Amino acid sequence: IRGITVKPPTFGHVVGARGALILLLMLVSVGLAARAASKANSADNDALAWFMVVVGVVTAIIALPGILAWDSVYSDAIHRWRFGSRTYSFVHPDMLGSLSRRLQLVVRVLNYEYDMNFSISGAFYEAKLLVSECVEITTQLLGLLAGASSMPSDVVIVSTALVATNVCGSCVLHLIPKHLHGKEWRTAFDLCLDLFWVVWNSATMQYESVPFLQAVALAVPLVLGAITLREMADFIVFDHAQRDCVQSDLSRGFHTSKLTRQRSRLRGFGTMIDADASDLQLTASATPRSKRRRLAVGFIASAACAAALALFITTVDRIGETEARCASEVGPVWVGVAADDKRFFSDGLLADLSCALDGVTRLGLAGSDIAAIDDRVTLFPSLEIIDATGCTALREVTPAVTALPHLHSLLLAGSPAAEVLSWRNFGFTSLHPLLLQQTALVELDLSGNALQELPADIEKLSLLQRLALANNELGDSVVAALAPLKELRVVDLSHNNIGVLDDSATGSRTIRRWSSLDLSYNRFDSLTGALFAPAKVSLVLTGNPVVVADLASFGIGPAMPTAVYDLPLEVLNVYVNNIATIDAGIVRLAPTLLSLTLEQNVLTYDSIPPELSRLDKLTFLSVGANAIQDANGNLPPVIYQMPAVSDLNLVCMKLRRLDAAVWDLPLRSLEIKFQAELTSLPPLSASAAANLDLKVLVLRHVAMDGVPDLVLQPPLVDTLELFTFYSGALTLEDHERIRDDVVAATGGRLECRVIWIEDVDLVHCEQPGSVYQQDVGGHYIEFSGRAPGHVPAIDIDRSRACILDLDDVLPFR
Repeated sequence: IRGITVKPPTFGHVVGARGALILLLMLVSVGLAARAASKANSADNDALAWFMVVVGVVTAIIALPGILAWDSVYSDAIHRWRFGSRTYSFVHPDMLGSLSRRLQLVVRVLNYEYDMNFSISGAFYEAKLLVSECVEITTQLLGLLAGASSMPSDVVIVSTALVATNVCGSCVLHLIPKHLHGKEWRTAFDLCLDLFWVVWNSATMQYESVPFLQAVALAVPLVLGAITLREMADFIVFDHAQRDCVQSDLSRGFHTSKLTRQRSRLRGFGTMIDADASDLQLTASATPRSKRRRLAVGFIASAACAAALALFITTVDRIGETEARCASEVGPVWVGVAADDKRFFSDGLLADLSCALDGVTRLGLAGSDIAAIDDRVTLFPSLEIIDATGCTALREVTPAVTALPHLHSLLLAGSPAAEVLSWRNFGFTSLHPLLLQQTALVELDLSGNALQELPADIEKLSLLQRLALANNELGDSVVAALAPLKELRVVDLSHNNIGVLDDSATGSRTIRRWSSLDLSYNRFDSLTGALFAPAKVSLVLTGNPVVVADLASFGIGPAMPTAVYDLPLEVLNVYVNNIATIDAGIVRLAPTLLSLTLEQNVLTYDSIPPELSRLDKLTFLSVGANAIQDANGNLPPVIYQMPAVSDLNLVCMKLRRLDAAVWDLPLRSLEIKFQAELTSLPPLSASAAANLDLKVLVLRHVAMDGVPDLVLQPPLVDTLELFTFYSGALTLEDHERIRDDVVAATGGRLECRVIWIEDVDLVHCEQPGSVYQQDVGGHYIEFSGRAPGHVPAIDIDRSRACILDLDDVLPFR
């Protein structure tokens, strides 16, 4: 026109870096909507997914054409420059044509009018900006109110801060100059707040159950941000178009706006052209009315900012108070509650705050300095995982964790509680799976529960060395159940229901392996040799109904096992062992002990404690095959001081003499055998003779040259009911003569005969019908009037054992 042309536009020239940034923000807005839709779909929230799809489509339709169709916008800007902003007012009716053209005209008119009034350079831009801010803030507040119940407290703080920033941003925006580039800065600032709100909410939203208002609070800033981006894109294109028109000296068309009659103002461009200016000048017009309006808006915005700040400060303060209250209520484990699980606003933003412990599923205590996990952990009913790995101060974990119905993992690795755990008095009837997870346990205390048996899975605790199972209901199978625990050394099974000790090969090996064992207060009535293995450092048997302890040939020694002193024993047989010492504690058996057999051990004169004389109920004593004689070949004095011994067995002891005090004992049976150096019996005093009621006298393998005279004289000649005699110094004829002498002395009351037994000629005399009996081997068995088991049958071949020891001094035939 008039030979003047406009330079052909290019994308780089028209759009530039600002336009490229706006395009990027447009794509980000669409991408955020798409991401929210994808997240909602993954969370099976189809309604939210479709809603965000629609929002994304709307955002794309609004925003993207501003940049992608920049050339069309540029052409429209040139057209407005040449023909005026409202050229549609002069279109001839004949040119409208069809309905579609009329509709296109309507759309164009509306678009032009929007640009003229509400775009960045529009007359009502500030009003539009204020309305959009009010809409955004309102939706944000409503979304915050609706979604606070499902938000972590930290998210509520940030969301409240964003609302306060958005509100107070209005005050800041009101202070920015109102020239066109000032408006652009305000728009950019508002856009940044909107996009940050969208990014934050899309990242923190709980897509499984999103309230409608919270979804709207996410959608509205997206749509308004798209509109803002479109306006900024149009502003940039229009601005470049106007500059190109001015620089090309392109003539302007007719404008209908009254505001442009004095100074040609190009509506929709965001600029004002001074008719006399050669260059583009950016100015800002202001009237007293607009100043009053801005002042009123600024006051309202300031009040709103103050209210928003008050809401933010109050929210932070309430959260701080609730945090302190919950920490006091829950205890040390509160440090393990993740920030995402602290949902204090579960009842709403304006309601009273609660700890919301039912929403906590994990306690992350790893690496903390917590010292104990106490019973307050049960305040978390939905807890699934407790991670206390690496807690070097953690020494106590309450057994109440097993009461949490959803807890499936208790991680204690690297803490002292992983090796030492005490779960006492909690009523366990079986081992909880959480306990079997603790494979690093070295010491475990399960005392005071209701365990009836141990599962096979206990072998998972393969490092266990100390185990306390006192005060449970465990039965006979407990030893077999613990057999797989090869490292186990200290076991407490007291106060249980064990009726029979496992004496199988596996059970015996297991019991021998334990260096400390407490079996007190069970109900077994017999003992097994494995209990007294040499490796046993501690053994407790108190409170079991063991009356007879037959511990022959178990290799017990060198000390008498003191554990038996705490049993109500009536019979204690420890012959053929390696016992070298008996301590004073044996006196604890005084109330019950009736029979004590110590034969074939390694006792010495000093091994017999004086306290033995305090066993005032002991009636049977066998100390044979022990070197307990003194230098004179006599018994220790304590033997003569035992007040109730009526059956005394002295075998294979190298005795050379006996004190006359032996007759002061209330003897009914005296067995002296394999005493190759004993040549006589001590004399019988008148006082002893008056009280003596000896029924059985056995003198075998002694060095006497004949039967002692006291045997053939009262009172023995009147009281004896069984008498056996053999001396290695006599011949068969001598023994036959002794037989006749005894018969004659007793007036035929005793029937005597010479028996060939054990390769010797034995004089055997007994009263017909006597309650005393002799076994085939000539060994005294039992007084039939006594309770069975009090004087046990001895099956060992003591004569052979004694021959091996004394064959150099015994002149056997």
